[in-house]
Amino acid sequence: MRIQIYKIIIILLVVGLILPSFTFAQKLPENFEDFKEIGQGLWGRFIQGLKNAWEEAVKIWQKVIGWIGNIWKTYIFPFLKFIWQKIWNFFLKIVDQFLKNLWEKIRGMIK
Repeated sequence: MRIQIYKIIIILLVVGLILPSFTFAQKLPENFEDFKEIGQGLWGRFIQGLKNAWEEAVKIWQKVIGWIGNIWKTYIFPFLKFIWQKIWNFFLKIVDQFLKNLWEKIRGMIK
């Protein structure tokens, strides 16, 4: 475990010493056109990064919506359907009982 940590620290130190030297090798813009090209390049990379991030977010949300749809179809909808059938059957029993009582009263009035 210690050997791995030492390797990671050595790699980070080497990278930390080498990467700053690359910034000095870059050419500074000498006029507005050079500066404009650098700005446009950075802006293009920024827009491309946003586009890539948006596409990844859309893929993730499509998966989430698929999972939610699957949960709805397999668990929630059948449960709600079961509850609705119980309520509907209870309602039909009440209506049936009411109609029987009403019919009995009407028959009683006729006799």
